[in-house]
Amino acid sequence: MSAAAPDNAQLFAEMQQVAAAVNDGWLVICGALVFSMQLGFAALSAGSISSKNARNILLKNLMDASAGALAYWALGFAFAYGDSPYGCDAAQGECSYNPFIGKRYFFLSGFDQEQGNGETYAFWFFQFSFAATAATIVSGSVAERCRFGAYLAYSFYLTAFVYPVVAHWVWGRHGWASAFNAENPLFNTGVIDFAGAGVVHMTGGLSGLLGAFFVGPRMGRFYRDENGKPQVMQKPGHSSALATIGVFMLWFGWFGFNPGSTLALVSVDGEGGANYGLIAGRCAANTTISAAAGAFSALITTRLLSHSGVWDIGAALNGALAGLVSITSACATSEPYAALVIGIIGGWVYLGSSWLLLRLRIDDPLEAAPVHFFCGAWGVLAAGLFSTRDNLMRAYGRPEGHSSNFGLLYGGGWDLFAAQLVFICVLTAWVTVLMGTFFYTCFRLDILRVSEKVETEGLDVSHHGGSAYPEGMMESATTPKSREGVRATPLGL
Repeated sequence: MSAAAPDNAQLFAEMQQVAAAVNDGWLVICGALVFSMQLGFAALSAGSISSKNARNILLKNLMDASAGALAYWALGFAFAYGDSPYGCDAAQGECSYNPFIGKRYFFLSGFDQEQGNGETYAFWFFQFSFAATAATIVSGSVAERCRFGAYLAYSFYLTAFVYPVVAHWVWGRHGWASAFNAENPLFNTGVIDFAGAGVVHMTGGLSGLLGAFFVGPRMGRFYRDENGKPQVMQKPGHSSALATIGVFMLWFGWFGFNPGSTLALVSVDGEGGANYGLIAGRCAANTTISAAAGAFSALITTRLLSHSGVWDIGAALNGALAGLVSITSACATSEPYAALVIGIIGGWVYLGSSWLLLRLRIDDPLEAAPVHFFCGAWGVLAAGLFSTRDNLMRAYGRPEGHSSNFGLLYGGGWDLFAAQLVFICVLTAWVTVLMGTFFYTCFRLDILRVSEKVETEGLDVSHHGGSAYPEGMMESATTPKSREGVRATPLGL
């Protein structure tokens, strides 16, 4: 006689254990893909600047990951996901939570005791990889003239506090802007930022923009010709090969960034739950389409507007990144044809904002602010325009009490779009105040920018023991046409 079959409760418990193991594995794999984007940023950054500063930018990218890991372990994760109840009503069994910031799990203390609530070390690792991505965006904006110590302080500060608070707002279960907030969601719908066009890319891109503003342009970047007419000196990077490899690595890592934001592959609620595989597949498809559309959009537009008729590889590379950033909010909630439109417009947003920064005489060597901040803002708005009812329900569900509002272009009303717009405004204010104060303080203390002599020689020789390349391959340091524009001058600074 065969052994008695396990009862339903035991079978369900075993299935939950298997599902939890699969989901943890999914997060580790996707987190590793997102972490591989650090390699992409390093290659893109090194290839897009002068060879005499290659070692410096590579070390900054390495320390972004290192400082970010320690900062996120010590403080960042607690501020982002450390929900702690207060004001509990024992009779009603209800508690209040801080909608602005978390306040437990510092140094991951007590964290392993909460695994039954879905918080595991795999979840911590996945979220750390996002924080590190936000931090490393800035390295390109302040490249070739920022002091190493100031940069390390910035990297720790962003991953320890500035970014985690934004993540709590949108991705925490009780954040004021969270679509997962069942008690009091913003405009009764919450913000749709599935993989972080706002949380990650706007935060990092705006920090880069502020850093570029306060550190000032590179020597000779803006000058006047013999007739006194303002000119822009072209500063091409030293290796298109490295830059191209970097963009492909970033594109590859985005398949962990967007599909991985499902946070699971298998439902453990016993009720069927969300089809996470379907959602992840949609994210991957939309990510691919939008990136391709952005590359074509920027390349063809630049070709049509160029007097020389050049097919510009730099425009195509940044166009692909613009498409990737632009779809990050709506990757799970939009249709593939919408991803095409989002990517095309993303390419134009990148080109327009890049032109704007040049007009404002803000030197961003990698054009990180146009790609990440401006395209990130477009991506957040796009989620308010193109999210369909069915996709929104699949990706988020709608807890009881939530509005069924969806994309404005599908007749969903203004609530979702208004929530997206409010989030953009609050995030911009938050990052501007905190990171603007940080960079302004460094500027006033004269610890933000290297000396003219160091900048001319290159940071590799001055700070890192020599060139990144064999002797004879290094670019000669050229004397700038003018010292105009070395320091930031807007607002009387």
